[in-house]
Amino acid sequence: MPRFGPPIQDFARGSKVEAVPVVVAEASAMLTKDQKPYGKYVLRDQTGTIPGIWWDHQVDAAETGAIALVTGTVDEYRGAPQFRMADLRLLELPGPEVLDRLQCGLDPALQRELLGLLKQARESLPECFWLVFVEALGHDPFDLGAPFWNYAAAQSKHHANRGGLAWHVLTMYAHVEAVAAPYPKLDRALLKLAVLTHDLGKLDCYEMGAVGARQLSLDRTVGHTSYSMSRVCAALGRLRERGVEISREDEENLLHCIAGHHGRKEWGAVCEPATPEAAALHALDYLDSQVRGLTDPRPCLPPERGTAPKAVAVAEEPEADPFLDDTDDPFDEPSDRPSQPSLF
Repeated sequence: MPRFGPPIQDFARGSKVEAVPVVVAEASAMLTKDQKPYGKYVLRDQTGTIPGIWWDHQVDAAETGAIALVTGTVDEYRGAPQFRMADLRLLELPGPEVLDRLQCGLDPALQRELLGLLKQARESLPECFWLVFVEALGHDPFDLGAPFWNYAAAQSKHHANRGGLAWHVLTMYAHVEAVAAPYPKLDRALLKLAVLTHDLGKLDCYEMGAVGARQLSLDRTVGHTSYSMSRVCAALGRLRERGVEISREDEENLLHCIAGHHGRKEWGAVCEPATPEAAALHALDYLDSQVRGLTDPRPCLPPERGTAPKAVAVAEEPEADPFLDDTDDPFDEPSDRPSQPSLF
């Protein structure tokens, strides 16, 4: 078996590692104040994610989304791990040994738990609401080989592993009753439908490869929220043609919930929540995305006693959107954790 460097979760501060299999989740061409080129990277494997920096390097467009072997030194920047790169070798045809180091999906126990939640949804939702979800999804929700169970919820943030979309959506669903309990006027059924449909547009705006998701340009130019709304509108039209009636009031509220699920316009929301159900959907989405990003294992390299983190001259970034993949969100250090036995 080929000799590889350690997985990301085993990186030790100050160590040099060679031939580490990674997915290049992001590769951005940057310039220093002196106009010298350098590369800013996000590297990941099934154990974790780490930002990378490659000084005096001109980024190649082919690097983004590629599978590669990287060599460099594990450093530190602002108290967090950073990989100072010295070499990156793209692998056009990665062998099974490399893919074994990178692939991951839902743990079988977690998948069974999520299936149980989906069965609860089918049994408890009004029939017309369940049909909206199935029609908008476009395939059997219980088909484990279909996209819903095999797409990530993001390229490099929360639930970035294969199966992350179902994990994210159904974890939110599991919390609806607890969130709604103090608010008797909240329409729980409509909120549950909004949870199930709010991110379906990611099936249109992401492309799943051998080891993870790649965000398509239309997620930035159009947005997965718009695609989620389009799927729901089309589903409602087809259902009405078949004689299934959904009130115009419920339709408007459902679409408003999806439009506002990012909470703030600067975070990518089409509009800001103006109904209790829309506010609850945003709260559930924000909670799950942020908590999952912080509880997934990530490389944590404590500084040595008596030493300060090394400073690297990188430009400050503006306030980040915690939901989008094209910003440097402080929570954008998730792990593609291969097993997670519980939702809580």
